Amino acid sequence: MVDTKRFIFVGDGPYKGKSSGERKSSCTGQRLVKRLLKRANQRLQEQWDKRFGQLVEYHRVNGHCNVPRSYEPNPQLGEWVNTQRQFVKTKKLAADRVAKLEQLGFRWNVRVDKWDVRFGELVEYHRVNGHCNVPRSYEPNPQLGEWVNTQRQFVKTKKLAADRVAKLEQLGFRWNVRVDKWDVRFGELVEYHRVNGHCNVPKRYEPNRQLGSWVNTQRAYRRKGKLAADRVAKLEELGFQWSAAL
Repeated sequence: MVDTKRFIFVGDGPYKGKSSGERKSSCTGQRLVKRLLKRANQRLQEQWDKRFGQLVEYHRVNGHCNVPRSYEPNPQLGEWVNTQRQFVKTKKLAADRVAKLEQLGFRWNVRVDKWDVRFGELVEYHRVNGHCNVPRSYEPNPQLGEWVNTQRQFVKTKKLAADRVAKLEQLGFRWNVRVDKWDVRFGELVEYHRVNGHCNVPKRYEPNRQLGSWVNTQRAYRRKGKLAADRVAKLEELGFQWSAAL
């Protein structure tokens, strides 16, 4: 005899239902899935809040939210900022997150804000090197070197907006690159030191012969007492050796 209590009739034929043990097992599995999903969502929210906190700090220091995608001090933040822009384009970013970002002054159109992106990179360069004289052939970021040169050209032809001139000058930007040639070479030496761990640039350094000659000249000037004390101090702070024989 068939136990009809274990059947649910749908349409013309019987559908065998689940036993109480099977139902209990199914409910337990569903609860487990819900808990796992909840935990995963919490972790994702925590990660989003963490990056947002880092963006708040970046904005405090730089005055904008245009973190370069290849932002060396925090590459994850640069990628995260780019991801938020992609998500808002595809309508995958929650409204409350959009609101939080916009309250911070987040810009969605990165092309419009390209100037601010480069300015942010210059702020970081200044923080590391102590000046804004980015070499035109600056290998870690060639676009930044070109952009800096372009700003000088624009100011000569009066094509640079006054607010941008002001922002650059507040950062200590110098318009006369010839006057600041020493700082340009010093910036290249800082980068050389970062890569190689010392300042002993060979005199015939193929990637940058001007730098090799400049390093040799600083040693010669100091021997003759012709190198200004502040420049001697800057070089020594970098670990410059005066007696290096190359």
